[in-house]
Amino acid sequence: MGFMSWWGASNHGLDDIEWPAEEPTVTPAGTYQIRVRIVEAKDLSAISAFSLWQSITSLSWKTQVEATNDLPNVVGKVKLKRDGFPTQRRRTVVEKETSNPLWNQLFYFDEVEVEEGELAALSLTLKCVDRTRIGRDLVIGSCDLNLEAVYAEDGHELWYEWLTLTDKKGRRKGAQGAMCVCVTVLHSADDPKTHTELHDSDDDAKEELDGVAVSAYQAKDEVLETWIVKASLYSGRDLPRMDRFGKAGIDAYFSMQCGSSKIARSKTKSSRSPDWNQELILRLVVPPGKGGITSLPPIKLSLMDHDAMMRDDHIATTHVTLRELCTKPDEYKHPKWYTFYGGPREMELAYFTKMSKLAKRMNAGYVEGSAYRGRALVGFQVMKETWSNKGMRPKTNIPSVLETLGREWPCYLHTQIYSIELSQTRHVGRNVSVKLTMGLNSVKTQGEELKSEGRALGKKECYANFNVQVIPMRVPLPTPFDGPLQGQGAPDLFVGVYVGSGKGKKRIGYCRVPCRHLMPVRETFQPIKEPKTEETWKLEGWFQLHADALEDHKTGRSRRAEHAKPLGQILLRVMLQGSPVDKRNAKMMTKSELDRFMTAYDDEDEENLAEQNRETASQRQAREFEERSHRRHQKLLKETPMEARSVR
Repeated sequence: MGFMSWWGASNHGLDDIEWPAEEPTVTPAGTYQIRVRIVEAKDLSAISAFSLWQSITSLSWKTQVEATNDLPNVVGKVKLKRDGFPTQRRRTVVEKETSNPLWNQLFYFDEVEVEEGELAALSLTLKCVDRTRIGRDLVIGSCDLNLEAVYAEDGHELWYEWLTLTDKKGRRKGAQGAMCVCVTVLHSADDPKTHTELHDSDDDAKEELDGVAVSAYQAKDEVLETWIVKASLYSGRDLPRMDRFGKAGIDAYFSMQCGSSKIARSKTKSSRSPDWNQELILRLVVPPGKGGITSLPPIKLSLMDHDAMMRDDHIATTHVTLRELCTKPDEYKHPKWYTFYGGPREMELAYFTKMSKLAKRMNAGYVEGSAYRGRALVGFQVMKETWSNKGMRPKTNIPSVLETLGREWPCYLHTQIYSIELSQTRHVGRNVSVKLTMGLNSVKTQGEELKSEGRALGKKECYANFNVQVIPMRVPLPTPFDGPLQGQGAPDLFVGVYVGSGKGKKRIGYCRVPCRHLMPVRETFQPIKEPKTEETWKLEGWFQLHADALEDHKTGRSRRAEHAKPLGQILLRVMLQGSPVDKRNAKMMTKSELDRFMTAYDDEDEENLAEQNRETASQRQAREFEERSHRRHQKLLKETPMEARSVR
């Protein structure tokens, strides 16, 4: 079978998607204004909250069906959702007993602060609900819009666009009507697109505009598509402790959601290294036109902690765009590690304090995280629902892949720190130190005094010269060890700057170095030995420091979005080194050997591990040689003072 015939047989309808010709540009940071005009709706039906026949056939009491003999009391609702932020809501007046309501109401969402490239994290949900006298309103249909896709349109708007409404919960099939809307997303530096103003006397212009809207609605193909996002969820690692009680301190589960779709979630595991080994199915009802799959919000991937008495807590969150899943199916089909970032680990366990709102927003995935909070092994597959896969159900037990994808290559991070410069600070004369954190491993330096730059730069400008070679830090690098995806599942490097000493020490800023920038790993038979030539260093130069937004999170008074402001800069060199022998041994490990290796690594008891393992003679000899070399070097580093390792 040729390549083209194989691709045509396995693309699952991905060729039918009309993506933009060019890659989407990064949306600028700043203040945005979102205008939503709800004009009218067509072909809406009243909703009955309960149906005995459907309850019997579906074995569920939560049923909703169309009430064919009634007309709905329609209310249009708009929700602006941002992960970690309160949802902003707007609603229209009630149009009583009509299937074709006419509102023509305009709503504004002002002063929406967005970081660079983060407009995709905002989604707009439009709903038509049937207002009832008793109980809550029943949703007739809804539609989701990704504001980044709207901003990419001509004039940054959708002008008199008909959006098909569907039941996202899957209780009613097919289209539930349509809504005509105008949505505009404007940056503070953008000028709104001018349109012809319609007055009462301008009947011709009204008729022309109404004719365009009606023709667009009539020409709309109401054949809905359903897309299936299948996630093969295997394992999670390095999750933080979320509760004070319990052996594991966490009841972890994995969830994914796209807009207002029904959430797909996994089983709950009481472990900080859970093994789920199951599939998740997320069904997306995709309406035609501008509200299609090309403009749906990103898929939200969340690690959650289940609480029996209170609301479930976010451990950490990341996003995967549908564009990436559809344009690179082979890359996402195979399982790989996804890293999750949020607030400082185990800050939920601090006594007599409360976690700040900004920390919760970090864990919810909107604000950029300042600490590593775990990783998950997942594979994704996107396909269009057809008659052959319409009855697809997720498998509750799939074979584990940890034997091949759970292996780790022990590498060493080498760092040389030269100087730190701080601006707009009052810490002159105090000690400053640096802490390097990568995953669950960390190492810190001794303190140096912050000196003033002089009157020309003012008292708030200061610096400190370190000129030290930091102790090499052992970092386990997950698979794959080679190729373009090398280091993709490894945690990023966080360089934290601390001021003060003793109990008064606090982190004032940090910089984040993605692990992919440290790839490929330099292979050497003595990875713990520092490089001798300047050309071997992977990264070097000045790295910008950002203020720590969670400086006062223990008192609940953390600063809003201040982590994005520059604080100063740090001059350093960074690189990763690994032994080809360790790399080969990691590839040859079986699952049982890997479990024993990880247990020994966590307990720091490598001598007992050597007596328990059953290995071949060559593997045992290579491992024992590496263990002896590692112990000798660690002993030498402890006996050698910091000044002797200076690189002045």
